[in-house]
Amino acid sequence: MQEYNSPEEYIKDVQRYIRWSRAKVVATRELSDHINDQYDALRENGLNQKEAMRKAIEEMGDADVVGTELDIVHRPKVNWLLLLIAGVLLLSGILISAMLTSISLTVPKIIGIVLGVCVAAFLYFIDYTVLIRFPRALYGLLSLAAIFGLLYELWNGFAPLGYGFLFYLLLCYPIVLVGILFYEKNSESETKIIHYWLYAIFPLTLALINQAFPVFVLLLACELFIFCCGLKLKWLKWNRVNIFGVACMLIFLIIGVYLLSRFYHLFRLQENTGYLQQLDFFSVFREAELIGKSGMPVDVKVMSYFYDHPITLLLYEYGKFSLIFLLFVFGILFAILYRTSKKQDTEVGKLLTNTVLLIYILRIVFTALSDIGVLPNFFMCVPFVVTGGMFIIYDMALVGIILSVNRNESIAKDWIKLKSKRNAAKNGGQL
Repeated sequence: MQEYNSPEEYIKDVQRYIRWSRAKVVATRELSDHINDQYDALRENGLNQKEAMRKAIEEMGDADVVGTELDIVHRPKVNWLLLLIAGVLLLSGILISAMLTSISLTVPKIIGIVLGVCVAAFLYFIDYTVLIRFPRALYGLLSLAAIFGLLYELWNGFAPLGYGFLFYLLLCYPIVLVGILFYEKNSESETKIIHYWLYAIFPLTLALINQAFPVFVLLLACELFIFCCGLKLKWLKWNRVNIFGVACMLIFLIIGVYLLSRFYHLFRLQENTGYLQQLDFFSVFREAELIGKSGMPVDVKVMSYFYDHPITLLLYEYGKFSLIFLLFVFGILFAILYRTSKKQDTEVGKLLTNTVLLIYILRIVFTALSDIGVLPNFFMCVPFVVTGGMFIIYDMALVGIILSVNRNESIAKDWIKLKSKRNAAKNGGQL
């Protein structure tokens, strides 16, 4: 075995065998700690500095063997099945949009598709541990952009409940809050729960101000899910102060929702005219053909309503098979995301994947409930299908995040292990 004068020389030699450049530093960072620990132990046993260092490095093993083993463990992985299903959904969305409208592809949608693919590729190559290493910085940047978006839209008089700039920014908060939860897990504060909900309540407040009720509901559901996961993982713990703080925030939310429903009537179903007087989703479903356009007569007003309810329109124009196909493809997508979550080595990776899965499910549920008349028009689209350019970018960004989780999981595992070790040393050796 080659002799080395320092841990740095040995580690540099090990890194030559690790082909993934992104993994070189993270994969070998713990080697230095092991060598130094062994060196200290050998010095206590009476060996001189040079001999102790030589023996400590020698006990690590041959650099080529160690490097080859680390190279096998740390290799970027691609979830090809997820990529395939995302591509099928995106192509299906383009095709369905073309079939339901007279214009197959508008310029904004083309730009959205190109940018969406680019964003997904960019996020795939970005190490997702950025989310848990710099969560407050990312939260701050997102919040500044959201405040700017709100002020810009208020200044320009954008109509509430529209697909404004702020609408899409608010949809990004659940992803960032996963990083915030991990940050709170590693803090020594006794009021971690209050801190988490202070972070969580800000986007909810922006959603109330902007009258974006669908985003408010989606955010609240995701934040509660992330919070419950934090409790289950014991990253957050209850105490009297936390209980009181959360109770105050819940009162604030209840008052906010009440005012929203009282002044903007967002809970009120559509007036009993036109569509609801003549037919509903279930009527369309009963009369729909298996394949092909339904023969039931509808007037212009009803048809106009259909265009705001893509599931009903799809059923009316192309029959029950179109819905069966969508359910089948989305079922595969959800199964892949669930399987991806189960395969992750870190709790953060699992939580992030499950949060994305929840966002997709909630959007489909909201759209379906809006179509059958249980909810008012929720301005929420089925993922990848009959969406505008910005929603395509958002959907593809979520795919890019999951691909990054899958690709960088081994790096995240080592980074979190080192983080836990340092926190334990800081807290006197207690994990």
